[in-house]
Amino acid sequence: MNVYANFDILYFLSHPRNTYFEQTAFEINAMLYLAELLSIYDGNNSTAWGYSFARNKYGAPMSVELLKELELLTSKGFLIDDDAGYYRISDEVDVSYIDRLSRSSMLGWRTRFIDTVLDSLLTKSLPRVIAAIQKEPGIALFENIDRTSSLLDPGQIEELYNDFGALKAVINNPEIDLIVPASLWIDYLTVQ
Repeated sequence: MNVYANFDILYFLSHPRNTYFEQTAFEINAMLYLAELLSIYDGNNSTAWGYSFARNKYGAPMSVELLKELELLTSKGFLIDDDAGYYRISDEVDVSYIDRLSRSSMLGWRTRFIDTVLDSLLTKSLPRVIAAIQKEPGIALFENIDRTSSLLDPGQIEELYNDFGALKAVINNPEIDLIVPASLWIDYLTVQ
């Protein structure tokens, strides 16, 4: 069990600001990848996220850890998946417990980035955000050469830091809410 992946799925799907209460495994992976990108933008190391993403035969970003946790949470009755491949929180989930976990020192720091992803879905549609994430430079590179590989490896991280440095220079305000760079990043990727 990967506690980070487990928590992120439950927190993301159960959050009251999540207007898409049913999502596919691919959509969940893409949104939590965006949360990790925001964490990196904020200065965290990619290994701090606790699970990794890759481009595989099913596309990108995909996390084996997230897929395993989706299966586990479904088998334990915390998630319901329908015949069309959509996951949603079951009535068995104690949302107050997830809320308490979100305030813990181990998991609480990551909620800021997932919250920002949810906020971005209030102003941009899920399909638009998913399409933008597909144009993230690391994903686009492997897509163009039709290669499976881990995402956010050291070479990609350096390029991502450069992109995020340029974004920070444009914003020119370190105190600005994280939704601003998230929205700008999504808009930038949309036009690529």
